[in-house]
Amino acid sequence: MNKHIKPDSLTPEEIEMAHRAKTAFYSKRGTQQSTRCTCIDAIEEIIFLRANDFVTQMEMADARDRWRHTGEPPPATVPEPHSKKQCRTPQATIDAFFGWIVRQDKAAQQRWLAEHSRDEPYLRKLWEDKCKPQSK
Repeated sequence: MNKHIKPDSLTPEEIEMAHRAKTAFYSKRGTQQSTRCTCIDAIEEIIFLRANDFVTQMEMADARDRWRHTGEPPPATVPEPHSKKQCRTPQATIDAFFGWIVRQDKAAQQRWLAEHSRDEPYLRKLWEDKCKPQSK
């Protein structure tokens, strides 16, 4: 028995599989390949059972998953409110506005801003901030 695993922490099935693995490993019957396969299969089965026990312990510790093992009804889920996605003005649009559009006449500016209606409030705010007098 491995000195790192306490015998009382193993289930009877795991003890039996460990015994089968030990027997298969030290058995003189069969080829070396079949002995190795039998031993590996037994070890993989132990690993799977221990991992399954670990998942069960983790789910029992979490109130959201506990119902899967206790028979309780699942907790009510509260849908998260959908946050309105912020429209982000692309840098190319900002560059076009300040590089070319502000130099055009009012009619051209109004026409271009109408085509970019989602970006208009943000662009106007940037323009107003840029045109504010500098305080000293």
